[in-house]
Amino acid sequence: MTEVIGFDGTTASGKTTLCSLLKDELEALDLKVAYVKEINNLRGTIKSYGEGTNMFLSKIDPIASSLIWVANAYDKMGAIPDMVDSGDFDYIFLDRTILTPIVYETLILASKGLNPELKNSIDYVKKPFGLDLHEIKHYFVLYCTPEESNKRLFIREQIKMTEDEIWITEKAIENFLKLGDYFNIDYIDTTDKNPEAVLSEVLSILGADKKWKKK
Repeated sequence: MTEVIGFDGTTASGKTTLCSLLKDELEALDLKVAYVKEINNLRGTIKSYGEGTNMFLSKIDPIASSLIWVANAYDKMGAIPDMVDSGDFDYIFLDRTILTPIVYETLILASKGLNPELKNSIDYVKKPFGLDLHEIKHYFVLYCTPEESNKRLFIREQIKMTEDEIWITEKAIENFLKLGDYFNIDYIDTTDKNPEAVLSEVLSILGADKKWKKK
């Protein structure tokens, strides 16, 4: 039976690196793993709709802004049922799932003074345009301090976060943590951890109830 695992979190928290390392680790055990990469880069999406992170502060209609994130969730999740039904994979890893649109859709609307309830965003994104999405049973959310994100971004892309991005990151962490009341999420603070330490922690969590053998 195929197991779908979602990975979400803040910018430069180590999600993509973790997914790649985990895929290599499990494939070495002769497990078949599909890795669905982040289709719409978060920072790229934000920058596409305004100068820097002004998407959150611009004159874009809040409903239009919200639809951007909901459409992103549907785009990412729409193909999962067929992948599961094919039986070709033991595991499917998703780099960003519906959790990211929920978090940022809520922030967008809040920036417009609408102050939505997180539960309303959850219900909205879980069933975009009235369509059911594949239910993921296990999520990992990775996060690090804005200061650490800033340092990693500079090393990786030679850029620094703006004040708006720092604020967004702080609020995003708060909302990601609140989602633990609604989803099965394991949280990993990667601030002081290298990728190998994060991988070891994830393997420990997943391996607590399985032997990592061919199903």
